[in-house]
Amino acid sequence: MNELVDSVARSAAWWRLDAATEQLYDELFARIVAITDIVPSSRTTIGPPATHGELVGVASRAVTSLRSGHDQDAARRLIRGLWPTNTVPPAGHAWWSTPLGRILADHAGAA
Repeated sequence: MNELVDSVARSAAWWRLDAATEQLYDELFARIVAITDIVPSSRTTIGPPATHGELVGVASRAVTSLRSGHDQDAARRLIRGLWPTNTVPPAGHAWWSTPLGRILADHAGAA
């Protein structure tokens, strides 16, 4: 699986994503890798090569939506998805100074 992760990570550079989109892509991809490690049979339905392009699209649309401010629930949904067990990093945590964290900080009250 590590070879596949390395291969997909190298191909991510081809997309030339901005820092926040790349960070969200990495967060989403890490969760997919974790699922496929825990449930190996999920590789047939959550195949990283097929999923790569989908994740780029999802991450790009999500960050664009956050930046535009047109979807007031986008930040809340993303925060809930990144921390489904409500373990959002506290205000002042280093995560909030990351590219994606800076975009979400105001919405999470972590600024």
